[in-house]
Amino acid sequence: MDKKRPKTFKDCLEKARKKFQSLYTNQILQLLHTYPLDKQTAEGRPFWSLPKRPPTKIDFDPKNEVHATFVGAYACLLAGIYKIDFKSDENLDKEKNPRSKESRAKMAETISTFKVKDFVPSEEKAKKIEEEVSKGKKIDGEEQNQIVEESSLVPEVVNEDLKEIEQLQKDVQEVKERLLGKTAQPGEQPKVDAELKVEEFEKDEDENFQIDLIYSMANIRASNYSLAEMDWITVKIKAGRIVPALATTTAAIAGLQTIEMLKILKGIGLEKQKNSFLNLAVPSLMMGEPGAPEKFKLTEELSVNLWDRWDFMKATPKTTLLDVIKYLDVIHKGKLEFKDIFQGAKPLFIYSFGLTMMKT
Repeated sequence: MDKKRPKTFKDCLEKARKKFQSLYTNQILQLLHTYPLDKQTAEGRPFWSLPKRPPTKIDFDPKNEVHATFVGAYACLLAGIYKIDFKSDENLDKEKNPRSKESRAKMAETISTFKVKDFVPSEEKAKKIEEEVSKGKKIDGEEQNQIVEESSLVPEVVNEDLKEIEQLQKDVQEVKERLLGKTAQPGEQPKVDAELKVEEFEKDEDENFQIDLIYSMANIRASNYSLAEMDWITVKIKAGRIVPALATTTAAIAGLQTIEMLKILKGIGLEKQKNSFLNLAVPSLMMGEPGAPEKFKLTEELSVNLWDRWDFMKATPKTTLLDVIKYLDVIHKGKLEFKDIFQGAKPLFIYSFGLTMMKT
C-alpha cells in the first residue's frame, strides 16, 4: 500500500508505463486468452460477431503522440496528488513545460527504457471474466447476454491467507494513524497530515492534465477496438457535458430512489409512494402515485403479480427440479399445474415436449 507510493517523478513515470501495459496490452491479451478469436458460443456461432468487436493489443510506442500524452498526463497527475515536484525535472523541455511536445517526447523516451513484465495468462481472471459475461455484465463496453451456468449458482468457499489479511490490516492502520494523526486528544479533531492533494475535476483548466488524460485514454482504447479516434477539443466538450450530468441529474435521481427505497423498507403503503418525472433543463419535477402491478389469478385463493417470488428455503446444491415441483405441489395442495419452467433464458422444462415424451 504505502510502500508502493511514488517517491520521485521517475517513479510516477514508471507507474504510468505499467498502467499503459495493464490497460491496453495485458487486459486485451487476457480477454483474448479467455475468448480466442475462434471461440464459438453454445449455439455454434462465432463469439466475436457484431456488435462484439474483437480487440487487438496496443504496444507502447514512445514516438506515438497519443501514447506520450497518456504517460505524461498520468505521471504529472500522480505527482500532483503525491505532492512531488516535477516542474524542474530533467525529463521536461528547456522551458519546463510538461505539456509541450518536447517534454512528452522526453518522458516517453525515458519510459521506453523501463522493463515491464511479460504477460502471463491468469486462469483465475479468465474465470471471473466468464462469470461476468454469463451474468450479462459489460466487458470492455460489450454486453453479453449469456446463460448463467448452474455451477455459478453454488456458493464457493474462498480460502484466504489469514497472515496476509492481518498484515494488510496493520498496513491500513499505520497509514490511517499517520494521515489522521494519532496524537489527537479525546474530543479533539485529529490534524490531517496533508501528504496527499485532492484533484478536483476542472475541464476548463488545460494545465491540470485532466482532459489530456481523458483524451489519450479514450483514443488508445478506441485503437484497441479499431474505432475512430476523437480530437482533443471534442473530448473536452464531451467530458464537460458528462460531469455536470453526473453531478446534477444522476445525483437527484439517486436521491429520489433512496427516498422510495426507505419507504419500502419501512413498509409504507403504496398510496404514499411516488413516481417522479424530472427534467432539470426546464426545470420541472412532477410526482404521481404509482399504480399497483397487474395481478393474475391462478386459483380461487391465489393471485400473483410480476414481482412476486416464492422462496424455496430448503434448497441445496443437490436439490433437483422435481424436488421444487413436489414442494410447491404440497404447499398449494395440488391446485397448480406446472408448465414451462425457465432459469433466466435457459429452459429447464417445456410442458409440450414433456407430454410428447410421455406419450411415446
